[in-house]
Amino acid sequence: MYELAYQGGPISYDSIDIDSGTARMTGSEGATGSLDGELDVRVTATRAGLHFSAFNSRGELLVTTVFGAVDKHRRHLAVMATHGTNAWDGSFQVYGACDTGR
Repeated sequence: MYELAYQGGPISYDSIDIDSGTARMTGSEGATGSLDGELDVRVTATRAGLHFSAFNSRGELLVTTVFGAVDKHRRHLAVMATHGTNAWDGSFQVYGACDTGR
């Protein structure tokens, strides 16, 4: 285990269509694994919250859960995990909060 200071900048999820199970992730090239900073993702809604997942161009699995629970600032709790292409290449998990943009 090691500590990670995530420096990928903000990540956004938009164009969320629960019925079709699709959304778009936007952020830095490093966070999304794409040159344009965008990645098409799958989205699933459960009683716990929204779950986003995709494989990026590097073959890494990205998974983000935005929980329905909120913190004292009314932001939704969130966790993002990146699963690398093998066990020793920097897979990591970060915790944070998400604003709804409303």
